[in-house]
Amino acid sequence: MILGKNYIGDKLGAQGNVVLKTIDPKLNIENSISFIEATISEVDEAVQLASKAFKEYRKVSGEKRAIFLNAIADEILALDQELIDVYTLESGLSEGIAIGERGRTVFQLLSFAELVSNEDFELVPVSGMGHSAGGNYGKRKRKDFFVKHLLKVTHPSWG
Repeated sequence: MILGKNYIGDKLGAQGNVVLKTIDPKLNIENSISFIEATISEVDEAVQLASKAFKEYRKVSGEKRAIFLNAIADEILALDQELIDVYTLESGLSEGIAIGERGRTVFQLLSFAELVSNEDFELVPVSGMGHSAGGNYGKRKRKDFFVKHLLKVTHPSWG
């Protein structure tokens, strides 16, 4: 159920005075669901709680992270038609696209859950690349990963 409030930790907040509405792009009219803009203090509290949670979550095993990611996927699926209806209303896109996007998102969550469950992954930060695939270096690292894990062959030294 969409409530139009902000999740701050484990509670809902709606202290702000600014009410926002999405627009139906097909009809160019406001949709019925209202959202309350978070106040600065709500944002600060959310950031502080997220920072605290990260310090704990980073210690959580891959198996427990997988359980968490699977639970998120389950919750997305449990929203069922309500999620699809809101998606189509706010995006103007078809129900088929909405269902496909939901399926893609759930697949990514489940795939990542499987990956982290055995903690067999590698984070490779590449300086200056921003949010990207890592350029040529990232391409080589991905190839090395697949050669090692799918073909069971140690990659060559790229020198």
